[in-house]
Amino acid sequence: MLLVQVKIALAGKVAEALLLGVAGMDHGGGEGSNLANATITVVRLLTNGGFGARLTWTGAVTPATVGMLLRSDPVLAAEVERTLRVQFVSTHRLLARCHGALETVAGLLEQHGVVNGAIVERILATPIEGGIQ
Repeated sequence: MLLVQVKIALAGKVAEALLLGVAGMDHGGGEGSNLANATITVVRLLTNGGFGARLTWTGAVTPATVGMLLRSDPVLAAEVERTLRVQFVSTHRLLARCHGALETVAGLLEQHGVVNGAIVERILATPIEGGIQ
């Protein structure tokens, strides 16, 4: 479930890469950004979730502590980077299969600023033209 949260957090960056050819700065940045959330989730998974090299709980992983934790543990930092890249590629493959739907949703976002989840589900359910191919 946590890796699904990581994919969701990375989806905006992936969508920009697919639609614009390069991911913009909108999906990196501050501690409330999607990239920060994805990073914190992976650090929590690898440290306190027992999915990394250690089983020991290391304490709260927060926006205030994650930077220090990664700088002090290069092995953890490398594993977090590897995990984020794997999830980015996985999300890229998934979204690339529904490029038409992605373009439709992007157009709606440009027009309205927000798109209801039910509308996105209907777009994805549309065979071939918009949905998953």
